[in-house]
Amino acid sequence: MHTRTPQIGAWYATAHLPDIFEVVAIDDSQGTIEIQYENGDLDELEFDEWQTGRFLTANPPDDTMGALGVGAEDNWDDDLQLENPLYDSSDRYNLDFEDF
Repeated sequence: MHTRTPQIGAWYATAHLPDIFEVVAIDDSQGTIEIQYENGDLDELEFDEWQTGRFLTANPPDDTMGALGVGAEDNWDDDLQLENPLYDSSDRYNLDFEDF
């Protein structure tokens, strides 16, 4: 579906940009739309460019972690967490909210 109004958090595609992208911010004072590609690269579009372009809504990628700079090869285990007294290997952090 062709859209004239960008929505923050929505993904779009267009013929003149290399990949699908997410709208991450809209700056009314500068007249720009901040976008982020699936690989994490940032870019911006002018409002005029958005209004005259043909931007289609797109499904988000299967792995949106790439946009955050986190790859599948990244190790999520943090050795420092093992020394934390709240660390519990069964649920990462075992918090007893009755103590608060």
